[in-house]
Amino acid sequence: MQTREISHRFNFFAFPAPDVGGAWVAHCLELDLVAQGTDPDHAIRMLVEAMHMVATSQRQWPPFPVRQAPDEAWVAQSMAPIVGHIDVTVRYHFEGARPVLDTIAPAQPQLLAG
Repeated sequence: MQTREISHRFNFFAFPAPDVGGAWVAHCLELDLVAQGTDPDHAIRMLVEAMHMVATSQRQWPPFPVRQAPDEAWVAQSMAPIVGHIDVTVRYHFEGARPVLDTIAPAQPQLLAG
């Protein structure tokens, strides 16, 4: 069985939750996926966990649904106190002509600002 891998880079930003005091929100722009935590690091960890859950529950190819965030979110990123990216490696093999997901390995989030 031949295993292959592909890498994806996902951009995110984090900001204080406007409606929940003390909470932070992290938003992945390429997936329009949002997670909340008690501080910026916690929100980003929850975002990585949510990304993993989405990819492994899809059982389809590609493992990440293509659904970009609305334009307002991309604009909000430019004003966010924390901005970064998460590189994710997806390993898969083929059963016949169908790709089958083996593992998803997110790297440590990289902060670009914040």
